Amino acid sequence: MEFKVNSKELEKLLGKIIPAVPTRTPMPILENFLFEVKDGLLTIYATDLEISLKSSLSIATEDNIKLVVPARLLNDIVRSLSDTTIHFKLTSNKKINLTTDTGKYVISYLDPDEFPEIPSVTDDKNVKDINEVVINGIELRQAFEKTSFAMSKEEMRPAMMGTLFEFTDDGLRFVTTDGHRLVNLLKKNIRANFNQQYVVPERAVSVLLKIL
Repeated sequence: MEFKVNSKELEKLLGKIIPAVPTRTPMPILENFLFEVKDGLLTIYATDLEISLKSSLSIATEDNIKLVVPARLLNDIVRSLSDTTIHFKLTSNKKINLTTDTGKYVISYLDPDEFPEIPSVTDDKNVKDINEVVINGIELRQAFEKTSFAMSKEEMRPAMMGTLFEFTDDGLRFVTTDGHRLVNLLKKNIRANFNQQYVVPERAVSVLLKIL
């Protein structure tokens, strides 16, 4: 199997999901990206079992395949390239040849069997009454920047180790506290057709601040 992709497009894609790759883990498989090529779409997944991210781009290929590649090695290679085309070609000895107009790189890949399945709520037929809301990324980042500093760092207080999202008739309220400080931010322009509360964990907030 082989396909081509622009280096800067791939760099942007990898930058969105590498925050989910753990720096230390008892499961080495999580230090990799899962590549899925299907119907002309390349989708790359990363997870640390707490946070899961994925991103996709279109490629010209008729092949379908799944494989696992070393995340930080690939990311470092792609970031080092100028704006160019990368030619990916899989060999029979579980290697990937990455060829550009300035050089060639060879990395190993693994079978995807050990990579954990990444759940999708929208694909789960057992989940009913899913609440959905669209929030502008810039607004979400600004809200986190104004509130995240007050999240608790104490593991003995897990309910405070995150940001409370409270959807109300007045708008979306962001609430954080560490027991000493409390931040209450109301965004009246963010509306939903439901009233509900959710706690977004600190780890998820940190990742979103990196990619938004």
